[in-house]
Amino acid sequence: MPNLIEVSGLTKHFIERQTILDRLLSESARPVRAVDGVDFDIRPGECFGLVGESGCGKTTVARLILRIYQPTNGQTSFCGVSINSLSQREMRPYYRQMQVIFQDPTSSMDPRMRVIEIIREPLDIFHIGNVQARKERVYELLELTGLSTGHADRYPHEFSGGQQQRIAIARALALGPKFVVCDEPVSALDVSVQGQILNLLMDLQEKLNLSYLFITHDLAVAKHICDRIAVMYLGKIVEIGDSRQVFQNPKHPYTQALLSAIPNPEPNQNVERIILQGLLPDPRNPPAGCRFHTRCSVSEERCYVEEPVLKTLSNGQSVACHLA
Repeated sequence: MPNLIEVSGLTKHFIERQTILDRLLSESARPVRAVDGVDFDIRPGECFGLVGESGCGKTTVARLILRIYQPTNGQTSFCGVSINSLSQREMRPYYRQMQVIFQDPTSSMDPRMRVIEIIREPLDIFHIGNVQARKERVYELLELTGLSTGHADRYPHEFSGGQQQRIAIARALALGPKFVVCDEPVSALDVSVQGQILNLLMDLQEKLNLSYLFITHDLAVAKHICDRIAVMYLGKIVEIGDSRQVFQNPKHPYTQALLSAIPNPEPNQNVERIILQGLLPDPRNPPAGCRFHTRCSVSEERCYVEEPVLKTLSNGQSVACHLA
């Protein structure tokens, strides 16, 4: 079965704004290398996780796939069609198939619109059905996401955070997409509510045969919902593998450090923590060689000068590390 999403060499460099002081000092603007050559694929019906520290480029990757941002370089294919060079008119059929659930449901909804208008908006934009058909579709989506039709005439501020996220999920499903980006959809919710939303997403994935790009910095959440996981560091993917493989046998030192930071539910078990030294390097001036070598405890001389490529190991995992 062909891949639903294929990303090859995806790159996005932002040119930072120059201050008056920069101009006086004649300093030229340096590009912020938010995403710097990313390769992966997402299969039909799969939940593909993208994890890493804040600022590593996870959300930028999602926005490039959705064509919210235009890439600096690289290619994105949806159902075998390269979409990077398509015009807005040519992208219109693909926008129906690709939707997004944002991190903060409150800010992603217009507070002046009622729930029925929020969920119906995609149907209005694409002129799908008549007024009655759209209303029935909204009621169907409310019930599908665990809400009731009586919620349709309320405003977003009348709901809890978990209910607001259910409304956002209903809106994302209105057009019947194949692919949904979940951009940290539970990070703003209480732990008890997180489990409910994750279970809802998993049920919807199975029922509607959806494919997810699930972005999170919480590896425990990724382990619960994702089939495969890609670990991202400073604009590059350093490891990709089956969820069980990545958690049981991480190959990259950065992945090992992330996994060691997961809280252990067993209080009597001592878990060795890997403490990363220093801060994330400046994406305007990433280090030469392996980008992780400035914080890696096992780096060698080769790591300082030669950038590792993402290579596939015998067990199917892919890792960008000279020592793997």
